[in-house]
Amino acid sequence: MNQEELKELIYYLSQKDISEFSIERADLAVRIKRRVETQNEAGSSILSTLISDAAASSIVDEALSGANGANDSTTTVPEEKLQILKSPLVGIFHNSRSPHGPPLLRKGDTVEVGQVVGMVEMLRLMHEIHSDVAGEVLEITAGDQKPVEYGQALLTVRTGKKAN
Repeated sequence: MNQEELKELIYYLSQKDISEFSIERADLAVRIKRRVETQNEAGSSILSTLISDAAASSIVDEALSGANGANDSTTTVPEEKLQILKSPLVGIFHNSRSPHGPPLLRKGDTVEVGQVVGMVEMLRLMHEIHSDVAGEVLEITAGDQKPVEYGQALLTVRTGKKAN
């Protein structure tokens, strides 16, 4: 391959918008790699829009908190917290101790710290999942006998005092 053919090849690759090319023969090995710079004007405008929306949102939040500040001194609302219990393992979630047994938990049940809230089957071994919070079960997000991943939400518990 002479210099003229090489120039022709480079021109062809640039016209086809190819960023990398290589060819190997017994007597020749050619590798052409060019830097491709892209301009993302749409991405920058989206970013500026997001920043503008976030700034506007914080201004609105500050205004609302200022307006509600007067009401907070006259009305006290008991504090509620939602805790999400997550799976410590990868496996199959079971909401009972045996295949046809009663469920360990239902929506609305009360759980205590250390109580067994479910089982995760991994490699045909059953592992008990214990609650690390006390409160009321609002939702069981993991399906019975369905696969769960590490860190996946199993259930949501409301801790703290209930507001009527």
